[in-house]
Amino acid sequence: MSDTRQGHGVAITTRSAHVSVPLPVRVDRVVRDLTGLSHSRLRGLFDCGCVTVNGQPCVETSRRVKAGDRVDVQYDPQQGYRAAKRWLDRAFTIVYEDPHLIVVNKSAHVLTVATSRSERNTLESRVTHYLQQSSRHRRAYVVHRLDRGVSGLLVLAKSPQVLGQLRDQFRARKPERLYIAIVSGRLQPAAGTFRSFLQTADNLDQYSTPEEGQGLLAITHYRVQRLLPDASVVEVRL
Repeated sequence: MSDTRQGHGVAITTRSAHVSVPLPVRVDRVVRDLTGLSHSRLRGLFDCGCVTVNGQPCVETSRRVKAGDRVDVQYDPQQGYRAAKRWLDRAFTIVYEDPHLIVVNKSAHVLTVATSRSERNTLESRVTHYLQQSSRHRRAYVVHRLDRGVSGLLVLAKSPQVLGQLRDQFRARKPERLYIAIVSGRLQPAAGTFRSFLQTADNLDQYSTPEEGQGLLAITHYRVQRLLPDASVVEVRL
């Protein structure tokens, strides 16, 4: 299905398809069949928000769509949509970004925020450096943290206002946080709960103690996903 409309002197074309093939296919293949554009221009359509799947924005060209899914493309055929430059940084990879926040996958052994003035190469500083490529006044605001040795998703705000709103959500435990850990030994039983108390040392490192009243109560629910010869892959909810 195709529809061309005139708006503000620009002809916007909408092309749609309902996936009917029996096996899942890459969405960029569907968009290519709809538009006839080259691979480089296809990437630009995704990066510029021109592609939706079932009404939701799609930025992943490799996403698989299945029978029954609807793919829509809204674009100006005369415009050269440029693919966004990929940012390379060993400290993090970008998972999601919009005008208000950015979600990154922090690498292991990267400090989230500085614990002393001598520590400068932190996740906060690296993401701020990335944001300042488009405006030197922009900066990243850390909403929550992961320990230095832990990799995983972190949400950072782009303004103090959004920072406050996101922190309120985390305090209310609206985001569901799930962790995957590899634990030494074969953990038994296969599911359970640990209760301990977290204390903070002078250097801001946290450690666990079984003594009630010594620190903050920490409750950890776990479930073994897979047993290895000398370790366990465990799903953890705090």
